Amino acid sequence: MILSLFFLSLSYATGVEFMSVSKCLNKPNCVSSTDKREEFYVDPLVVKDFDLVVSKIKKLSGAKLKSHDKTKKTAHFVFVTKLMKFKDDVWLEMNVEENHIEIKSESRLGYSDLGANRKRVVKIRALIEAL
Repeated sequence: MILSLFFLSLSYATGVEFMSVSKCLNKPNCVSSTDKREEFYVDPLVVKDFDLVVSKIKKLSGAKLKSHDKTKKTAHFVFVTKLMKFKDDVWLEMNVEENHIEIKSESRLGYSDLGANRKRVVKIRALIEAL
């Protein structure tokens, strides 16, 4: 049991496998378009060209594309903060039925992120709205 928890946390921490855009844990270091709790909620991204969004986010400072499945229309980025070199994960998943992109931005470490993930999603949204 302990060993399986270790490997689950290892795959999460290293970004080995795609984590769907899910709800946040009960820590204020995360925002998600699928989490309807006010303190965690961000609007999904309204855009039709998923691959264009991925290519634009790749150019943001500190962004590294870890995975991009063009068939499933999912992407996982790791953002490294400038000062402390913290790693934050950003997941994107196209919701074909609703015609928008679900987004989640979450810090790997710590309890609070001082609003960094919400600010990142706002920056991504502004970038996309400029398309």
